[in-house]
Amino acid sequence: MLVDIAYQAGLSPTSLRNIVCHMLFRAPDGSNWTGFPNIDGEVRSLLVDCAWFEVYDVIEAIAAHLATQQVTFGPHSNVVQNPLAAFANVVNRYFRRRGIGWQLEQDRVSWCGGVRIRPERPSHPPRRVWAAGNSHERTA
Repeated sequence: MLVDIAYQAGLSPTSLRNIVCHMLFRAPDGSNWTGFPNIDGEVRSLLVDCAWFEVYDVIEAIAAHLATQQVTFGPHSNVVQNPLAAFANVVNRYFRRRGIGWQLEQDRVSWCGGVRIRPERPSHPPRRVWAAGNSHERTA
């Protein structure tokens, strides 16, 4: 889901790969040069293989990147498109629907109570909550 949400906010597969590789300390696969399906598949694979808490780092990095993007007008002159707001809205809606007690505010993921939680090591095994093909887990 995260990949699709990032695309909806305006990121290309190449831009998203740059963010994901940077946050996961992985080099981009030089043999992948087409957006779909190659780079898209690479990004999805990287997210499936990363630790559950690293997904939050990626979400924050995507948000930080989107915060630097210009707010543009849509196809109708009265429609403003804000990439960060669109991304945060969908991510937070996903969190709520899945019962995840975190939220994306500006470019930071925090516990809904406002306390930032960033465990280095999970205290017990996480359980998967993102749809198949995506990597996001949280402690039960």
